[in-house]
Amino acid sequence: MTIPTWLVKGTWIEFAFSVGRIVDIAESPERIMILVESPKGIWRNHPAEWIEYAQGAIQLATPERIARDFELYRAHLAQMLAALDAMELEAAAQTLFEMRQAG
Repeated sequence: MTIPTWLVKGTWIEFAFSVGRIVDIAESPERIMILVESPKGIWRNHPAEWIEYAQGAIQLATPERIARDFELYRAHLAQMLAALDAMELEAAAQTLFEMRQAG
């Protein structure tokens, strides 16, 4: 299998309903593996992942698609932060309540 000319480090690609930036490429006679950093990976706490290159399944990402993913995962992270903040407030309120009960 030959590596396409556009498949190089730093290229933004679209794959499996996501976009990411190529960090590294590993080639063997059987397959081409690509290390990709992605907004989805950051959201999932796995910023980089190895994916296997399959012609047609991985393509160049458009600027619009890249922007859409950043917007989507930024919104997911904001929701997670809001949930974490709410949980912290609940914990603080519970601790204060328990301290008042004890003392």
